[in-house]
Amino acid sequence: MSNEPIERDVETLIDLQLRKLGWEDNPKDKNRNIWKQQPKTSSQKNNLNRLKPDYVLYKSGTDTPLIVIEAKRPSIDINGALIQGTEYAKKIGAPIVMATNGIFIKTFHVASKQELKLDNEEVDSFFDERIALKFLLESNVNTINKKVINSRKELIKIFKDSNDLLRKEGLLAGHQRFSVFANILFLKLMSEIQDEKEKNKEKDLIPREYRWDFFKKKNDVELLSYVNDIVLKKFDEYYESDIFDELKIKNPSTLKDIINKLEQLELINIDSDIKGDAFEYFLKRYNSGEKDLGEYFTPRHIVKFLVRLINPKFGERIYDPFCGTGGILIESFKHLYKYSPINKPTLDFIKKESLFGREISTTAKIAKMNMILIGDGHNNIERVDTLENPIKEEYDIVITNMPFSQDTEHGGLYDIPSKDANSICIQHCIEAIDSTSENGRIGIIVPEKVLFDKAYKELREKIYKTCRIENIISLPSGVFEPYSNVQTSIIHLTKIKKNVKNEDIDFYFIKNDGFSLDRQRNKIDGENDLDNFFTESDSNNSLKIEMNRIIKNAFILQGKKYIPPKQLAELTFNTNKLIKLDTIFKKIKNKKLDIEIADDYKVLGVRSYGLGLFEKKKKGYELSAGMKYYHTKENSLLWCKVDTKNGAFGIITTEFKNCIFTSNFNMLEVDTDKFIPYFLEILFRNKKTQEYFDNYISGSTNRKYVKVDEILNFYIPDYSKSFQKGIVDNVVKLENGISSKKILIDDDVNKL
Repeated sequence: MSNEPIERDVETLIDLQLRKLGWEDNPKDKNRNIWKQQPKTSSQKNNLNRLKPDYVLYKSGTDTPLIVIEAKRPSIDINGALIQGTEYAKKIGAPIVMATNGIFIKTFHVASKQELKLDNEEVDSFFDERIALKFLLESNVNTINKKVINSRKELIKIFKDSNDLLRKEGLLAGHQRFSVFANILFLKLMSEIQDEKEKNKEKDLIPREYRWDFFKKKNDVELLSYVNDIVLKKFDEYYESDIFDELKIKNPSTLKDIINKLEQLELINIDSDIKGDAFEYFLKRYNSGEKDLGEYFTPRHIVKFLVRLINPKFGERIYDPFCGTGGILIESFKHLYKYSPINKPTLDFIKKESLFGREISTTAKIAKMNMILIGDGHNNIERVDTLENPIKEEYDIVITNMPFSQDTEHGGLYDIPSKDANSICIQHCIEAIDSTSENGRIGIIVPEKVLFDKAYKELREKIYKTCRIENIISLPSGVFEPYSNVQTSIIHLTKIKKNVKNEDIDFYFIKNDGFSLDRQRNKIDGENDLDNFFTESDSNNSLKIEMNRIIKNAFILQGKKYIPPKQLAELTFNTNKLIKLDTIFKKIKNKKLDIEIADDYKVLGVRSYGLGLFEKKKKGYELSAGMKYYHTKENSLLWCKVDTKNGAFGIITTEFKNCIFTSNFNMLEVDTDKFIPYFLEILFRNKKTQEYFDNYISGSTNRKYVKVDEILNFYIPDYSKSFQKGIVDNVVKLENGISSKKILIDDDVNKL
């Protein structure tokens, strides 16, 4: 694109950030420690043999290089820049390499061959010389003292203990308990901040008699009344806010117990994400029952991706209409601070005129607290029903994760009336953008059914007519584990209300977001699709579809609906030697079985995640009267209709041929001349095959399905029978080995 930032623009941003961190690039300054396009000494120039690093940062007053920085324009893959920078660093003896394309930063520690970590978090921004010196010998540096690190671990236990104490007070799980705990936690944090300011001889402080170290010494009864009647009001006065609620505690000893637990901790260095663990803990406890708060955390790395995608600029007004605990606003604040010249007028503008949020629940107060702790911007966060109060023509940017699958009574206030809040949330975001904004834009996480369900056709047409649809980015269904397995996408809209129509739409499919897609969500090292989105190198995950084709197809914006199964199979399996499943399977016309209530039946079920079939013995009267039952057929594939995403399938072998199954399953007979039945079960358990099937799965909850006619249109690699036999023999041998070892273990256990 002609208006894409060039490498020099990225270097301007680097200059700005380095100066803010105390690095000096003025050639006339005796304290200069930045050299651009060349190293400092003749010997280093000779070692580089005319190669020119973009930046070399030095230890002040010396010729010792600390950091090599390579800059690329935004569309360039910075992994290559990191490799290039590493070669430069080795030639001149610099221990640290950083590469940036102006959107994000990657790092490398030359000696350990690891990425840099600061306080166990991946480094994603530049740092000052003091931190650089700490990285001389190791790639993982801790700047937080041991007491604070231990406090982080202990805090989790205190969340649990406090939850139990507040339960005994009769407070409801979730928001009600957390609201009380958050008030106490933030009193400690804000008191620690005030104590630190006093040590630095700053003025304009909350008097000591209202801070933690003073009131913690009071006895139970006096403590509760003093905190409720005086301390909370003084903190609200000081911050010109209404964030602190009266503690709804009947038993004064409960407050004393929680304060005593928190007293042992040093929390001042704990960032907003760690404090967010408290809300997460209480939220998990609440959702473990049969209730639903209708909200959950947007993972931190997804928030960062959203903010990088929208790229807020200084002077723009940013709005999150469903801001929760403030994660997106906090990341937007950090982004603006990083990329803006910082002086009092610009900082005041960022704090007071840049960030705006709404939240219907008491979580709005938590968002305000978090904004205060991160730097401010809290006064523009409101507790209000967003959908009941439409906003028109006010903001340059909307970034949000909207609440999913809610109902609303306020749909009549919008152009396309509906009780479905999914539609109204999106309409609210569009209406909030100022039509005079040069490049109004929106980044919003939506449930994927909005993109294809016929109920949202009119909404999708409105989006097309009102906005330029820049990208549709499909997220994997495990992104919001452990709260939800709902399939989601990011809609990226630009040129809002500018009458700029798309000729085509770019679809992007995130398969690896950098974390395991299970309830544990463990970090996965290496490249991921979120980072690769910002480069030109990952064409396998992207798709461009002409707008005319989308218009003719009811404005469906679900990218995978436009990829022919054969083309996707070629990309997935990296071969054009494919076979269509309708040549391997054939549908069986099932004959309904008449159930006799006195008879015994072996009912076939299927385990998720490719773990195969199992049987349960039941009497006829134990079977569901409203369900249809059918006989199994050997060498057929049994596929669960309603749990496709989780790999619920298996081959009917000899041991299962006299079983019955319900109408919740499809049965497909295998052509044994072409494929060994058990090989197909093994193949369908393969990760790539599951990813391929996943592209055609419908449904928006855990109960996802693929229609049987769609299955028959799929393609798989056409393996020879000899290859199939080798795989099957090996797998069976390993499975038998596991079974025999289990028998030996059981024998030993029974001998005890």
